[in-house]
Amino acid sequence: RNATFEDAELRDVYFNGADLHGADFYKATFFHVDFSQAIGLLDQSAWLKENFTMSPDGLIVYKIFGDSAEYDEWGDVSPGQELSENVNPSPAEEFGCGVSFATLDSIKRGHKFRVKDGKAFVYECILPPFVQVVVPYNTTGWARAAKLIVRRQMTLAELGF
Repeated sequence: RNATFEDAELRDVYFNGADLHGADFYKATFFHVDFSQAIGLLDQSAWLKENFTMSPDGLIVYKIFGDSAEYDEWGDVSPGQELSENVNPSPAEEFGCGVSFATLDSIKRGHKFRVKDGKAFVYECILPPFVQVVVPYNTTGWARAAKLIVRRQMTLAELGF
């Protein structure tokens, strides 16, 4: 309980039946780690329900495009555009391939994003049903999916700026 594994390299570790409530895995690296029967890990479904709104088309999530190669990869993003990528399936890894998305609160907490003509490069997107999603155990408000559909670009006013 409340153990800190920040920046740890965990190799061939067995957390079988461990109480991991409050465990801090921030920037930890995992190699052959077994979480069987461990309790206190993030419940991905509950996190998605608590942090996002359901629409008839799927969950409404948020995607930013900052000063990164990812923006160039997608080009000019427009409503209806499908963003897709292979997903790193491990929730033990905070960062990995996939289409990243976040809670609106996480984006407002100071993440850099591009701005042009009063609009932010922050997009409201749809996470369709039955798409692979991975929420890292130690998420800071970010997750990744195999596919998002761009719904609309947000204004700075909507973001509280």
